[in-house]
Amino acid sequence: MTRFHLSSKSTVRLSLIASVGATALAAASPVHAQMEEAAGVSSSIGGGDIVVTAQRKEENIQKVPVAITAFSGDAVEQMGFQRPVDVISQVPNMNFQGPFGDVGVPIVGIRGVQLYDYGDANESSVAMYIDDVYMGTISATTGQIFDVERVEVLRGPQGTLYGRNTTGGVIAFVSRKPTDYLSGSASAQYGSYNQVVVQGAISGPLSDTARFRVAGQYNRDDGWQKNMVLDRRNARTNVGSLRATLEFDATEDFLLTASAHYTRSNGTNQQQVFRGTQDPNNTSVRCSDAQILTNLCSNQAGFVNPNPKPGRIYSNQDNLRNDLEVWGGYLRADWQLADNLKLTSITAYEDVNKFVREDADASANSGGNDYVEAYSADTWQLTHETRLAGEGSGYDWVAGVFYYRDHKFVTSAFEAFQDGTYATVNDKSWALFGQANFEVAPRLRGILGVRYTEETRTLENLVAVSGAVVGTTQGTPYFQTSGAVTAKETTGRVGLEWQANDNTLVYATVSTGFKSPVYNTTTVSNQNAVGPVGAEKITAYELGSKLRFADGNATLNLATFYYDYRGIQMVGTEPGVNGAPTSRFTNLGDANIYGLEAEFWARPTSNFELRFSGAFLHTKIKAGPGVLVTGTPVDGKRLSNAPSFNASAMIRYTLPLDIPGELALQADGRFQTKVYFGPDNQLLESQGSYAVANFRIFWKAPQDKFEISAFVENAFNKAYLVHTFNDPGVDVDHLLYGRPRWMGVKLAMNF
Repeated sequence: MTRFHLSSKSTVRLSLIASVGATALAAASPVHAQMEEAAGVSSSIGGGDIVVTAQRKEENIQKVPVAITAFSGDAVEQMGFQRPVDVISQVPNMNFQGPFGDVGVPIVGIRGVQLYDYGDANESSVAMYIDDVYMGTISATTGQIFDVERVEVLRGPQGTLYGRNTTGGVIAFVSRKPTDYLSGSASAQYGSYNQVVVQGAISGPLSDTARFRVAGQYNRDDGWQKNMVLDRRNARTNVGSLRATLEFDATEDFLLTASAHYTRSNGTNQQQVFRGTQDPNNTSVRCSDAQILTNLCSNQAGFVNPNPKPGRIYSNQDNLRNDLEVWGGYLRADWQLADNLKLTSITAYEDVNKFVREDADASANSGGNDYVEAYSADTWQLTHETRLAGEGSGYDWVAGVFYYRDHKFVTSAFEAFQDGTYATVNDKSWALFGQANFEVAPRLRGILGVRYTEETRTLENLVAVSGAVVGTTQGTPYFQTSGAVTAKETTGRVGLEWQANDNTLVYATVSTGFKSPVYNTTTVSNQNAVGPVGAEKITAYELGSKLRFADGNATLNLATFYYDYRGIQMVGTEPGVNGAPTSRFTNLGDANIYGLEAEFWARPTSNFELRFSGAFLHTKIKAGPGVLVTGTPVDGKRLSNAPSFNASAMIRYTLPLDIPGELALQADGRFQTKVYFGPDNQLLESQGSYAVANFRIFWKAPQDKFEISAFVENAFNKAYLVHTFNDPGVDVDHLLYGRPRWMGVKLAMNF
């Protein structure tokens, strides 16, 4: 079944690579806005200095001694980003795969570090924050991007300043704030498969001391897959999101912010494409890999799909739902205690409900055994963080406390086998943290940060049942268990940064991170497979530079790194009760990772700009000879979802016009080398090198009052796998493809 090995086999999820290629580097270039200002022009991508808060203080991204890529809100809109995962194709050494398709649980990897699980009781190795609020349930990150001020992506472990310790990195979304003048925007997009995307925002004053902002987006389409059996559409999007924010000046130095949001999605799964693995003349005999790859094989019922295509599926199931509801909000206080001392407090609540159902046999003809799986999650979380930040002559610092609590009720069921699991997991964590940047010598600064974390994860009750009904506690138990595990860990960061001159920064850092022990809760029929498994730990060594040259018309940012990655947590599968597969959690082993990243931006003329990023990555698993995945030793293999090279490029040209307004042409794309979708590096679970190209044309009225654009994404309709699962004991090779060619037009206005 795809999902089980999905966790034991992470995959590159690039489904929206086609959505927006390397244009992101237009905003990702750290001093994008500074360069534009130096050139004496403005660009529709970026639009102003990119000020980030990667170190919990506002500073120009070019001055931050961290490998970070940032996107301005204008860049997000121009590049067509609509979901959090859309930014990933634009970031060096960052990949994504969605085990349940475009709107399912996202698995994000940075520099080869990612989550090897697909259950909502676990947390991602790459943390996602929205307005400084950590999203602890993975499904909560599948909402929409709209009305954002900027997006920041930090590569490397974050074991000091961010609320939850992560081994991979951080994706942080910052929403646009209320304004003290009345303003708004609206847009409408129509695209392939009857796609309609409507977005709007309005902001303004309520009084001299209060301001508001309300923004929303609705996105729907008919689905880009056709079910050849039932004549139905799959991979259908139907999601709406709304956010309201209120700011109030309690005093001249005391700002209160309250925000609430709601997202509802009820589309259908992107269904797996069938590829048989058995000899059609003797279905008890498995085909060779070469025969399977040439589509000559069948399942045990004799069904053959001679020409698998991304948009063509076979299923007798008409209720392949993918439902998601996310709501929550936060209350924030910012108090300027003195000129050089600021207190920030954020308290937030998030609630997530999801239901997913899929046809895992990928066929209407499966020998009388409809292999249908269903999953649900009902979760809530409470977070609080208080930070105190100050600065003085030659130094600045930040210190704080973080509290996290969550409750997760998760279920999974194999309908055909009448077998499943339900479980309740509670987590409590608190941390003390601090970081100081201080002058060691002229132009040389030191970095010293530390975080102490205590965490207790409690498996309140896990029950394996026959006669399971997803989303409920129904069924006849055949085993149940409970337990608790506590972790205490000190992590941190130490480094040096040298500002050689106003245009050159060089830095060297050593940082650590960890991911706490976890339980396996997804379709477990063996008590020994529940866990818990030990913590993941990582030590990262990084050397980087940020350079601005050509009179501010070009930048080049470089980073090289080495990771010592230990105790990799991974979910695998094995035979279970009644023939249904069961999952098992384990610490797979260790890994060595090293690589090099480059981001380049240049504006040769006032109406021409180009971007490029490239990244090399080497990963190697270190595991004992007895560590097997699907019967294959993994020692010496590559990590999943980790191409040895990936690159993005963008060219944008603004045409001079004799009429008012601005016309711009844009071409962008992404290339990556071969990846494996599992740590056993099977040929049948791989995707070779490929590239995706996108094209856009924009016309913008003076003063940005009105804009019309047209686009084609995945312009050459490249068919590429974002996930495939193969098990020697299963009669079908499951294929998940990236989105095909997508065209559309968009109208937008500001007022």
